[in-house]
Amino acid sequence: MWRKNNKTGKTYKTDECKYYQNYIGHIAKKEAKKQGWVKTVKEKVIIYFWFYWPDARQRDTGNQKKVILDGLQGVLYDNDCWVLERDQDFNIDRADPRVEIEILKKSEDE
Repeated sequence: MWRKNNKTGKTYKTDECKYYQNYIGHIAKKEAKKQGWVKTVKEKVIIYFWFYWPDARQRDTGNQKKVILDGLQGVLYDNDCWVLERDQDFNIDRADPRVEIEILKKSEDE
């Protein structure tokens, strides 16, 4: 999702990454409207993650989460610095690889 420019040394998002983040934001907008979610501002949000990989290759959940969190930023919350990430589990699902998330305002969790 990210590439490094060998001349400048800077890291940048690929077009694929930008497209995926826009896609995530679009889905989040639809779900937020359906579920009555109001975008939070300077409020802690907890996001629970379940990962279902397409194969047994080792993966880093942190890289997956960064793309998702950036895609939800500005839609469900103002800034992902307010997100408390909670990895719940990971498994293999060859037929339906995916990431499932549950989002709560911190006050709802207490």
